[in-house]
Amino acid sequence: MLEEAGMRHEVTIHATPDPATTKMEMQAVVNMGLAREGSNNAIRWEYTRNFDPSSIPAGHKLQSVDFHQRFPAIAKLELHDKPQMELLAKLRSVPAGIALYTGGPGSGKSTIAGRIALAAVQSSRHNKVLWVIHSNELCDDAVQTLKHGCSGHKNVRVGRLPTMRVMEDTLLKACSKTNEPPTRFADRRSVTEQKAAYNPDSITAIAIQMAKDHSAEHSAFWNPDVEYLNWKAACRDLLGGALGRFDILVGTPFAVGQLGGCDLPSLIDLPRPICKDWKPTLIIVEEAGRIPEVQWWIPVSAFPDALVLSMGDTRQFKPLSLSVQADKDREHSRNLTHAWKCTFGEQRQVSILERAELCGQLLAHLSTNRRNRGQIAEWAASSPYRGEMKIEYLRGCGSGLEIEYTDFFSKVLRTRDKSNSVVCDAQGVSYCEGTGLVNHDNRKFAFDLISKAYSANLPSVKFKGKRAQIMIITPYTAQLLKYRTELRRATDPNITNSDITARTIDSSMSAEADLVIFDSVRGQDISGFLDNEARMTVATTRARGGAVTIVTGMAITSQRRFPEGDGSFWSFVALHKNRHRYVRA
Repeated sequence: MLEEAGMRHEVTIHATPDPATTKMEMQAVVNMGLAREGSNNAIRWEYTRNFDPSSIPAGHKLQSVDFHQRFPAIAKLELHDKPQMELLAKLRSVPAGIALYTGGPGSGKSTIAGRIALAAVQSSRHNKVLWVIHSNELCDDAVQTLKHGCSGHKNVRVGRLPTMRVMEDTLLKACSKTNEPPTRFADRRSVTEQKAAYNPDSITAIAIQMAKDHSAEHSAFWNPDVEYLNWKAACRDLLGGALGRFDILVGTPFAVGQLGGCDLPSLIDLPRPICKDWKPTLIIVEEAGRIPEVQWWIPVSAFPDALVLSMGDTRQFKPLSLSVQADKDREHSRNLTHAWKCTFGEQRQVSILERAELCGQLLAHLSTNRRNRGQIAEWAASSPYRGEMKIEYLRGCGSGLEIEYTDFFSKVLRTRDKSNSVVCDAQGVSYCEGTGLVNHDNRKFAFDLISKAYSANLPSVKFKGKRAQIMIITPYTAQLLKYRTELRRATDPNITNSDITARTIDSSMSAEADLVIFDSVRGQDISGFLDNEARMTVATTRARGGAVTIVTGMAITSQRRFPEGDGSFWSFVALHKNRHRYVRA
């Protein structure tokens, strides 16, 4: 009997939030609010109150900034899309040197920003570009995209900027005799930052090589246990030298704030920039509709002489506010714990991009969708982007490679209507794991579909002559971890030797793939977390060639049990049902 009995342990993990980012946000606001009258920061702070160009004093250098004059190589950019050409033209007169624009999925927001970044560093060997984005995972995506865009320019170097603590931990391990950091240096790295720090072409790798090549000059670096403050100073000197090798750096607002010395001083941290000589001439803030305005100000306040180019999509995720989310959870009463009333959270959910849009001060809106071919973005074009999205490659247009996905779905999934966007009922069962949900049946269906896709040699829509890139996205981290574990343990050569990634929906902004499998996970009902227009907009516009959404019939046919959601998930499934693009596995 005891051998048959299972053991269950309930573990509660308590974590103390790190206030470092909040402190840096506060410091950025203080820097802007107390800026000397007439300074760039003071001018920008006043201008962005209502985005009123008349608030900028006549004759001030920020009254009307010409990006083309500052970066002459911009004039050489060849663009054929009318909204992009209009954006480029408007860069000749930018109030306060802050250029803001929006764009829908696949409209080239990041692509044109990347080309402007390259033009900036090509205009002068002294020019540097700082690329800011809110999450480590998206920072890694941006680095790869920028490196690909700069691949034909060997003199342009793109690097990933981790936080100072991450770089210090990596350097300490390199100089420690035991090759293990002392206990006072606990590992505080995120997985993606850790990978970035150990990359052979990283800032820390270059710093370590500099220390080896000039060991006598950097003797303090090789003795971390002798004098901690001296060792930290040696680290900053080495990192400063390594940073000078890079033309474009990509980092989170916090890492960028540290680069500019925007972090508050403490008893042991040195309150000065990592590298006083590395100053950007251009700051690019990607996905600016996702970060709170107060975080947007961190890089701008740290580098007041740089021009600013900022873009995003106000139809997708708003800035995250935990207090607002707590309010919503309380109202839905699924997990009622404490009576909580949010006071200032709503303000935090308004991005500077949304404010500029409301004030009519965006330079342009890019509306041509060149990513989602065929019927992939049909729901998005008719709902959140009604009248604001033009799909460039409809059925049979462009290269026609999406037709291969249509034929594959018709053969494997037996769809009645030939389409490259399909909803499949995997008839799965979901169950709780921790605070999330997992669904084994959906994962099994997804891996079976992936194996068949590679057996059929589905081509990449973007990279000629290569096999399809596949991305799995899911709303729940618990299901994501299951996917990643099974990907590591897979023995099917079609899976182990292929380009497959797995992400949550919230971390897939700016990401794309040829075939995207959207696993909705839920088996009993559809929650407001999933039935959300912003989340559905991101989830359904990541695919280039084909999109498959995995659902459970019981969840979408059962009556809603909770007053949640805005109906977006239901309307997406209904569109596919009405057009015979809904199948049962």
